[in-house]
Amino acid sequence: MTHTDLAPAALEAQGVSLAYESREVISDLSVRIPEGKVTVIVGPNGCGKSTLLRGFARLLKPTRGNFLIEGERLAAMPLKDSAKRLGLLPQQPIAPEGITVRDLVGRGRYPHQGLFRRFSAEDRHAVGRALTVTGTLELAEREVNELSGGQRQRVWIALALAQETPILLLDEPTTYLDLAHQMDVLSLVLDTQRERQGSVVMVLHDLNLAARFADHLIAMRDGRIVGQGAPGEVLTAESVREIFGLESTVIECPESGKPLVVPATTAAERSAHGSR
Repeated sequence: MTHTDLAPAALEAQGVSLAYESREVISDLSVRIPEGKVTVIVGPNGCGKSTLLRGFARLLKPTRGNFLIEGERLAAMPLKDSAKRLGLLPQQPIAPEGITVRDLVGRGRYPHQGLFRRFSAEDRHAVGRALTVTGTLELAEREVNELSGGQRQRVWIALALAQETPILLLDEPTTYLDLAHQMDVLSLVLDTQRERQGSVVMVLHDLNLAARFADHLIAMRDGRIVGQGAPGEVLTAESVREIFGLESTVIECPESGKPLVVPATTAAERSAHGSR
């Protein structure tokens, strides 16, 4: 049993199987997401990482097993109650036609509103905070569909932050962002959740971003977990070869002290260098 097994769990999967129609993607998987930490799920395309996140978010019902949030069965919880505790930024969100940035971000306040769904001063403050910290306040009155991909992504992150949940699920949150904005957005999300003493679960493709920002790393392949723990424990040259089929050297990042994966030189690169 590891230290993570003993720590309180924000989320937990108990023997879950997940499928799309008749195609099972995850079978009998169990995992605990540590409370108050940043957990990043990595793995090759099609390994089940986004499917697992969709299960935690109640977008995909398990065919077997249970998902728990802070020890309670998610399936037994009213949707509005779980939405107060669990926020989600999906991989490819779609905004309603003609909706403004402010109105879209305001939808993150739905779980906190009463029977008549009136917008309160607290709701307005939460939306204003989310717009400000994501640098989208100046876009507030523009229509979402008029924005660039990077601007839209920051708006969707503002919506997730406006929900002010203790647990935040992010599926590829750096999509459409250049490197500088990737760093800014990930730092922003994680700093915000740490201020709230919240938990973050992210799916990322970039191993070096995952290692840099994760407290806890989960590596998946073929619908199963093949490694989990601190980034330095999970990311080694051997594990990168096993999980991704990639030859690499793993060194210590001089900036963060976290693992840095350096892919091996390919035959094409060697040939190109030799022809110069």
